[in-house]
Amino acid sequence: MVKVICHSYCRDCFERLIATAVQNEQQWPPKCCLNEIPFRTILRYVNKDLGKTYKDRSSEWKIPVSERIHCNQPDCGLWIRPDHVNPGLGIARCANAHWTCTICRGPQHDNSDCPQDRDLALTNALAEEEGWQHCSQCRALVEHLAACQHMTCRCGYQFCYVCNQRWRTCACTMDQLNAVKTGAARRREERLRREEEAESELRDALRQIEEFEREEALKAELLRQETERQEEERRKCELEERVRFESLRRHEIEVKYRDLREMLDQVHDLQEVLVRYQHDKERELVSHEALTSTAELEARQQAERLELAETASRKLAAKEKALTNEYSLRVLEEKKTEDAYLGLLEDFFANNPTSEARVEELMQDFLKKMDKGWRTWGKWRNEKTALYKMKTEEERTIREEVMHSVKIRHEERVESERRELGRRQVAELRWLTLVVAERARLLVQMETAEIEDGIDSIGLRLSEAKTSSFSSSDPALIAKNHVYDESKNTFRMADEGRIVSSHVRQIDRQKAEDFRFILDVCCWFHIALIFTVLQIIFFVAFAVMAPAEGHALEDWLSFVRGLRTTAVLFYELLFMFRKTQWISICPRHRLPSHATEFGSTISLLQQLILIGTIEPEMIQLWHAHQLE
Repeated sequence: MVKVICHSYCRDCFERLIATAVQNEQQWPPKCCLNEIPFRTILRYVNKDLGKTYKDRSSEWKIPVSERIHCNQPDCGLWIRPDHVNPGLGIARCANAHWTCTICRGPQHDNSDCPQDRDLALTNALAEEEGWQHCSQCRALVEHLAACQHMTCRCGYQFCYVCNQRWRTCACTMDQLNAVKTGAARRREERLRREEEAESELRDALRQIEEFEREEALKAELLRQETERQEEERRKCELEERVRFESLRRHEIEVKYRDLREMLDQVHDLQEVLVRYQHDKERELVSHEALTSTAELEARQQAERLELAETASRKLAAKEKALTNEYSLRVLEEKKTEDAYLGLLEDFFANNPTSEARVEELMQDFLKKMDKGWRTWGKWRNEKTALYKMKTEEERTIREEVMHSVKIRHEERVESERRELGRRQVAELRWLTLVVAERARLLVQMETAEIEDGIDSIGLRLSEAKTSSFSSSDPALIAKNHVYDESKNTFRMADEGRIVSSHVRQIDRQKAEDFRFILDVCCWFHIALIFTVLQIIFFVAFAVMAPAEGHALEDWLSFVRGLRTTAVLFYELLFMFRKTQWISICPRHRLPSHATEFGSTISLLQQLILIGTIEPEMIQLWHAHQLE
């Protein structure tokens, strides 16, 4: 198998691929999936003949087609390598020893130059005209300047300048030489005359062309002046129309941007309220989290203290119990040792009748030694107990210090969070101030740009300008949309070392719309309350100032109530369903426009309450006043 860059081939298929490539230059070099097969891989896996052919094709086809030279013999046609080409002589020899001319690609020209050599042909024509001669040996051109016809070439060959024969092989004279040079001078003068005539004809043609161009330029100038005059008149008319339209456009821009500034001021006020409200909530949240975390930390530390005390007591009790058990075991062991030692003594002194005193004496010595060991063990036990108590207290002290450090770090962290919150809130307010200033600047910039670089600067027709001034691509409308979009966002800022503009926070759109909806509803409530109070005041004033006799005022009030009732029935109630749609729409969208519907509905309810409840009560009060 032959593995190349992207695939693997068997040896036969690989050789067939290379053979196809060396037979057709369009498929050269050999490739697999557009990847060229390496030179070494090809020579490694193909046979010697195909490898030699591949090398020959590589050497031949890397030379441009126009520079390749092939043998001129039809039955040969071999490519001639560059090292077999003689550029100086213009000949090349193939591997079969055939000579080829490198200029015309034909057979070699024996002892002559190639007739298709254009430069050589021009040189020969000039030499013939000037009377120059070719050296018969090296074919170099030789010019006669002075003296006789005897010429010596730089190659050493000597010949006659008149007949170009070998020197001393002809009978040419100086008169013939002078005739040759005279003919050359005459031909030179004739050539110069022809060149001068051609140059004169060229000058005449250029002069005529220049006169024609001058006339055409004059005609074009007259036509241009007439066109400019007409264009100037047209521009004057357009300028007058543009001035009129520009005045109208500037007025529209002024009104539009005044409305945008008012909207922008409302957005700024709303954003400031939302930011301060968010700051209050954040401070409350941070304070609550600080109190909660502090209380949790104190509870954990108190529980840890109790656990430490309980653990210390439990460990100390376990240690004392272990020592007590060890003491009991040692007592039992000592009792066994005493009994065993006493048994040994009694066995040892069993045959000695006076051995009791000796046994008692030895037992006393043994008990003294045992008591000494007990005292040593008791001292060790007391030291061990004291050391264990000290270690327990030390562990407890360490834990107390750790808890104190944790408490200090917690307090520092809480204080750091408060300071960080304060810095961030100050930065947010400053950022909001900068944003407000930047928005105002951008709005002024957009207004200036629209006034100065607006419709006329982009070359729109007046009708197109009138249409495009209200299109969606209007910069002012873009600014308006931008203002509405900005009302959805608030901003935040991190530490002092960070860039203020990189900390932007999204403002909750729902809160903003709810806040605006509440403001609009409150406004409508105020308006409805004012109108209700005014109507009651006028009603009471007419009732109080009415004369005591007659029923004119009562009749007039009843007539007015009838008119108002009719107006409500035939106007307000017909649109009751549409105007009360805010009940279902506002919870979904919270749009300020529905606050208007809400206010209109409140006005309707107000009129109904006045007509059905308050005014009848006022008429009864008026009747009571008349009776008094």
